[in-house]
Amino acid sequence: GDNGFRFSIEDRITFERDESGLPTIQFIPFIDAGAVWNNSDNPNNEFLPSQRFLVGVGLGLLWQPVPQFNLRLDYGIPLIDLDDRGNNAQDSGFYFSVIFRP
Repeated sequence: GDNGFRFSIEDRITFERDESGLPTIQFIPFIDAGAVWNNSDNPNNEFLPSQRFLVGVGLGLLWQPVPQFNLRLDYGIPLIDLDDRGNNAQDSGFYFSVIFRP
């Protein structure tokens, strides 16, 4: 789409802390929403799916063994039925990320 917005809210619930008190394992319930649309003069308007708004909820697990590195696994469930869901892990609701900040 030419335009769009995304909204996300999450809460981080600390399950475990390191010796200095920093969180190392957190559970993260979340709500995500978003929408996309094209400008009226876009020639691809006929190809934009009719479902332009999505909402989902989920739970994440964040492991941060050191402050510069974290692993996160999220599982989300759509609250709006999707006609064009695929058959891979991300389409099923799984998302995995690895972050390193030197």
